[in-house]
Amino acid sequence: DGTLLDTHHDLGVAVNHALALGGFRPVPVEEVEGLIGGGAKLMLARALESQGGVPDEEFRRLYKALLAFYGLHNAV
Repeated sequence: DGTLLDTHHDLGVAVNHALALGGFRPVPVEEVEGLIGGGAKLMLARALESQGGVPDEEFRRLYKALLAFYGLHNAV
């Protein structure tokens, strides 16, 4: 969650990947830190809620995509 390491850029890239898959606009890099805290699920929920939210099934799909992307690209 960025507590011990400065990972906000990597997390931002991952959340924006998930947002793009859902047809949402990206979160500007300077706003990513405000989404962090409480884990990746809450970070994505905050990003989606700021744009109207999604049904639970779509959230699960985007969350899985975020985790998969971050797992492959966590040192961007």
